[in-house]
Amino acid sequence: MTEQLPPSTALANLSAEDLRQKVENAFLRILTRLESDESRGTYRARWKGHLEFLHANGIFPIATEVSHVARWLEDMRARGLATKTRRNCLAIARLVYKELVVEGVIPLNPTRELSVRRHQGEKGRAPRVTMEEVQKVLASHDLTTWLGRRNHLTVLYAIGTGLRKSSIVAVHVEDVREKGESGKPALFVRKAKGGKQVELPMPAMLFDATKAWIAHAGLQPTSPLFPKSFRDGTVAIKKATIGRLLKEAAARAGVAAPQATPHAFRRAFARQLRLRGHQMEDIRLLLMHSSIEETRLYVGDVMPDAAGGDAILAEALHPVKKEGE
Repeated sequence: MTEQLPPSTALANLSAEDLRQKVENAFLRILTRLESDESRGTYRARWKGHLEFLHANGIFPIATEVSHVARWLEDMRARGLATKTRRNCLAIARLVYKELVVEGVIPLNPTRELSVRRHQGEKGRAPRVTMEEVQKVLASHDLTTWLGRRNHLTVLYAIGTGLRKSSIVAVHVEDVREKGESGKPALFVRKAKGGKQVELPMPAMLFDATKAWIAHAGLQPTSPLFPKSFRDGTVAIKKATIGRLLKEAAARAGVAAPQATPHAFRRAFARQLRLRGHQMEDIRLLLMHSSIEETRLYVGDVMPDAAGGDAILAEALHPVKKEGE
């Protein structure tokens, strides 16, 4: 379909290629403000999807109107893209069009009146899992095997921390520290959000489970914490492996597919940490939240157990050997 050029007289002397370059330059300026390759890759993919939609509908980027953006958002919803993804796409488009407004290429931002709300069929709370389901997922691994133990700890990191998949696969044995800057167990994260390096507090149960795995697997300080295989302990698992392991564990535990998301499990795990008596600030740091208010949304109205915390995860985290083993 032929793209319609904007009728602006101020841009009349510019060729279609010049106009496209202005859009490209606006997007590139936004990329330079990002700190990590992962974020830049996400922005490129989201913006490319927007441009492809405009091209398929014969719309020149700087001639985009509010109605065009609304159609694009509806198209993504119809294709099953999650609310969070659609919001992210809209946010990126809003930044690019804002650049074009500032530069004087377009008079108004076509995303200005739009937002992404949950559709009628998506109303309600985000999927939740119970603490019992968290225990079942963690306990679903065969801890008598090398692979089972590795997968168990991988899933524990996926649901027990706020680390991204790229951060988890980048963890090395030497990053697990018995005494961090606070004097307590800590995890040095080489590849946190935004490409930053941070040190996170480690709950005792997570630290103990990690040390037990390192001893069992005989890993060296420079080895990845989650090796790809028993034979080659120098190569880490891939990011995609983490999501697959969580889904498989949830299926074994009988947790319904809509609830089997890292986000849902992380919420339940955060509530469990609070119940066990961990401070809100420590939970916030572990989940890498920017504010304590966000952590409170995760934890809800859970208060520390007066007796020292429920031990519902104890067996899953520290399995007791049966007689004869």
